[in-house]
Amino acid sequence: MRVFVGDDKEKPIGEMSENLDLSVTEAQQQRLMKDGIRYTARVPIAGDPKYVKIVVYDYRADLLGTLTIKLR
Repeated sequence: MRVFVGDDKEKPIGEMSENLDLSVTEAQQQRLMKDGIRYTARVPIAGDPKYVKIVVYDYRADLLGTLTIKLR
């Protein structure tokens, strides 16, 4: 997982990266697919944050997912 934080001009002002390896049973995987996973991260920044972009890559499935959130 990689997290990017940017300012109002989309200039990066902070980022962090972390590997999350999950070992779950098939039943747990079904529940996680339905309910999702909660995760909290602290990203050091240098400026006024306006957006956060999260990038997740699943190595087993070779799938990439992203989510961008505008901050107020």
